[in-house]
Amino acid sequence: MVSCPIEKKGDDATAAKRAIIVVTFFMFLIYVAAVVLAYVKKEAEIGKRAKRFMNDVAYRDLFFFMFVSIAHIAVPKAFPTIMIWFYLIAYIVHAVLFFVNKPQFLFVTFIVKSFFVFLVIMTLLIDKWCDYFLYRGNKNFGSVDK
Repeated sequence: MVSCPIEKKGDDATAAKRAIIVVTFFMFLIYVAAVVLAYVKKEAEIGKRAKRFMNDVAYRDLFFFMFVSIAHIAVPKAFPTIMIWFYLIAYIVHAVLFFVNKPQFLFVTFIVKSFFVFLVIMTLLIDKWCDYFLYRGNKNFGSVDK
């Protein structure tokens, strides 16, 4: 197995990146299961619920996936990774609520998922890499590491 020279064994950033990859893979598997179910059971009620879940993921979770990719590249730290894992738990609960037909609780899981996305966004904006790109050409602000 060839290893990347940048990644060191036991590196926290590498562990965070791997954890984020695992979360996105689990979310992908859940989405693919919904796609297969919606295709196989087109006319049944469970197929219609799977189709609604697919649309919900496609339209509501787009920003989450965008910010997860930024977190994976720019801020592979423990806090955003933990928030992404909590998002996965809320995502699973949201999927289960779609299939057991509990629409009154879907809004609650939407709020919880939105809260975790907000925390990931704030973590990305607070990190030093964002300051570096914002002030990189301005000599008046000095070093970013101050």
